[in-house]
Amino acid sequence: ENPWLVWPMKSILVLTYYWPPASGGGVQRILKFCKYLREFGYEPTVIAGPSDAAKASDVSLEQDARGIKTIRINNFFDPSRLFSKKAQNPCRSDDGRIRRSVISELKRVILNFLWLNIFIPDAKIAWYIPVRNRLTKILKATKFDVCISTGPPYTTHLLGRFVYRKWKIPWIADFRDAWEQNPAYNIAFRLPHAIGLNRYLEKRVLKDATRVITVGPSLANLLKRNQHSARVEIVYNGYDESDFADLQYAESRSFRLGYYGEFMNHRTPVRFLQSLSSRLAEDSPFSRDFRLYICGPVGELALATLRELIPTENLVIQGNIAHAELIKQYGCEQVLLFLIENSKHNEIMITGKLFEYLRTGWPILGFGPVSGDAATIISEANSGRMFEFSDDQGHVDWLLSIHKQWSSGMLRPRKSLPKKYDRRALTRDLAGILHSVGEKMLS
Repeated sequence: ENPWLVWPMKSILVLTYYWPPASGGGVQRILKFCKYLREFGYEPTVIAGPSDAAKASDVSLEQDARGIKTIRINNFFDPSRLFSKKAQNPCRSDDGRIRRSVISELKRVILNFLWLNIFIPDAKIAWYIPVRNRLTKILKATKFDVCISTGPPYTTHLLGRFVYRKWKIPWIADFRDAWEQNPAYNIAFRLPHAIGLNRYLEKRVLKDATRVITVGPSLANLLKRNQHSARVEIVYNGYDESDFADLQYAESRSFRLGYYGEFMNHRTPVRFLQSLSSRLAEDSPFSRDFRLYICGPVGELALATLRELIPTENLVIQGNIAHAELIKQYGCEQVLLFLIENSKHNEIMITGKLFEYLRTGWPILGFGPVSGDAATIISEANSGRMFEFSDDQGHVDWLLSIHKQWSSGMLRPRKSLPKKYDRRALTRDLAGILHSVGEKMLS
């Protein structure tokens, strides 16, 4: 099954800014690869940022990182810490709508402008020099067969390019998101120099990388258009079957719509919440049964919108929970809410959370482009329904139809699961790419 295992264990250098105890989908992608790579003949050494690099942490993820050689390098100047500070609370205008204060909105615009026009390619660029210096010492003493960088942040790809050009080590660039077309880069006005320099750096990375991998077909096509010389292959995000070993499905007295992750302002399905609010205002079995559970950080405007539209008795906000606890929560849901950014280029987005949702077997209510990659995956797995953010009907009726199944005792988690998204199987695919890259360099 894995013919390259007849060779001695090979060494792989992994460049990632985020590593446990940092949490998030970007962390889990590279973490799960490293967890299983040794089964396929590759011993990883991880170069990572500081342990407090991310906004949120999850110590339960450290179990998967156990035994993996990790070298942490501090970042002595991280301006994103300044940008992540909370702005002032939103205020209510005369028409009753929730808005930011003028000062809060102005502060947000200025900080985003500075972030996108000064720190290129991203706010982690100050990490480049100390890592480059440390890599020079490491690579003089240690031989690596291959290198992989994962981004964003895209500073990791610049480091991967340094390793490739200076030390001639085969290098794979893992694009979890787009670079110049990243929706996060379209939240503020960018000066021509910022756009041009990001495009230049992206093309240099795509041109020099021995191989490029990414998370879905639309992003792969975008990267191919940006630089024709790069060979781009898809290695999806996925779910780790071992995480679900203790998943127990429990009967619930309430009909739960669960969301896990960042419930940010640009992901808020306002029209759905408005329609849902109207249905909940009725004295009906649905309004008495329904609960919206949100586990994760909530943006200030998103929180204000939720509290304005969803009655207190129907809304439960739990904040951050450990991944192990999240798996337990999956067993209590009946429908899972899936949200991606309501922004330009969102058809390329496939968040890591989607694949865990698929693994639970519960139906998925999604909001995003109905022609995007995420919608295609949900449809092919027969796992739910995606609606546009602009839709003002259909979504609540779909939810009511699931409630009807639940109230009649007919709702059960789906048993047929898409095995191709198992993390071990995906790591086997990655190992095949690593092996072909090594063979190409030898020939």
